[in-house]
Amino acid sequence: MNPKTNDPAPDGRRDSIDAVAVRKELERILASEWFAKSQGPDLLLRFLVDSAIAGGPPLDEYAIASRVFGRSDNFTPQIDPIVSVQYRRLRTALLDFYEAEGCSGSVMLDASEDGFSLVVLNPAADRGARRRRRKPKKLVA
Repeated sequence: MNPKTNDPAPDGRRDSIDAVAVRKELERILASEWFAKSQGPDLLLRFLVDSAIAGGPPLDEYAIASRVFGRSDNFTPQIDPIVSVQYRRLRTALLDFYEAEGCSGSVMLDASEDGFSLVVLNPAADRGARRRRRKPKKLVA
């Protein structure tokens, strides 16, 4: 973020989070008819939003597994891939949501490509970066 103008960084990411705008966008996403049809990433999205607003250390699979999915302390991601599977579903659901619904607010929510965190984007600065990241769907003959 540019400290003089309070504008987001050129890549659209924001260093500080406007909690009100992020929560408003979260509620818009979760209330959408389209997102309700996805395979249940709402708990994970809420958790990521709460964690992003609160700040703190980066999240790992163990924290998400225990806090969001109720896994025990002996959770092993190699045996139980719940976090990585649900995180991938969340990323896809958010991409599909913005393709279908568009962005009407001052922020867009995304799931980071590296690690398990929320990325808050400025739609004006993003300029289609989300679409470029999307892998083409395989066609079945």
